[in-house]
Amino acid sequence: MTHENDIETAPPQDPLLAFVPVPYRATFYPYGFPALIESNSALVLKAAEQSWGHCLRLSEEAPITVRFLVVDGVAGKALSAPVFRAQRNLLTIVADPENHASCDLVNGFAFACVSAAAVANVEYFRLCFLEAMTYSLLNTLRHVALHAACVARNGRGVLLAGDSGAGKSSLAYACACRGWTYVSDDASCLLRRGKDNTVMGNSQLFRFRDTVGGLFPEFAGLPHKRRPLQKGKPTIEIRTDCLPGIQTAQSSRVDFVVFLRRSIKRSASSPWFTPVSRESALNQLCPNVWPPELTVNDEHRGAVARLLKVDTLALHYHDLESAVNLLQQLVERR
Repeated sequence: MTHENDIETAPPQDPLLAFVPVPYRATFYPYGFPALIESNSALVLKAAEQSWGHCLRLSEEAPITVRFLVVDGVAGKALSAPVFRAQRNLLTIVADPENHASCDLVNGFAFACVSAAAVANVEYFRLCFLEAMTYSLLNTLRHVALHAACVARNGRGVLLAGDSGAGKSSLAYACACRGWTYVSDDASCLLRRGKDNTVMGNSQLFRFRDTVGGLFPEFAGLPHKRRPLQKGKPTIEIRTDCLPGIQTAQSSRVDFVVFLRRSIKRSASSPWFTPVSRESALNQLCPNVWPPELTVNDEHRGAVARLLKVDTLALHYHDLESAVNLLQQLVERR
């Protein structure tokens, strides 16, 4: 009998590990897109279940394939944050000689060699390899990743964009506490080839800064983690199924794009909107990050330009309650 912590090893005379059996495989649906995860260790599938076990299929696109070869490695070796590099259709993710990956951004296949210690550190493995590889393939082949939260009220969706620290997660949670439907907190995905403005998100999770207890007393004192790809920023993760009364959805139509401009100084004035030009919004939402030989950058900009036909505004605010009130007035206007 094979146990979940068993690792299928390479046959003799296989210096490239090209013939390692990968009997553990399952299809998951990150952001609704099919991704076939394969490995010689069942622990990889358990990690994928944590990331995407709740996700339903929303797309009929062919699956991408992400394969993991798990090796014993050096016991007690510290894990490092990986370095990402890309040229033409190839993306490499390298942490150290035991933990590295290659992704074919055109053909939808990626594989990694990782140590048993890396897989055992589930948070590290999910963030640095499993999710990083899968989302990179999906972003170049299937959707447009947007650094934005999404909430909806009465069927009208609002994309909350802005720089790190603008308050996307906090404002999304404040909206959810007032009866809005929560879709995502800082990462939303736009259908690249769709004809409408549907975005998808991970409605299973909120991620907050460790100072969130000052805004929401119910989160005060909760333990935080230092996420390896965010330069050690302390983060508190909270599953939405632990938050009674929060309504969630895996996707939403977007009717408004709102860029958050939060002031750290308390002001006597009420929050207000100002218009944002389509060009400015496009540059903020859609930076060119992939190699210029790929067509994906132009395809992304085309999809985001289609999205930005809706009202595009900047929300200037200080406190969350008045910001939610103003957003509610926006979506309820006729």
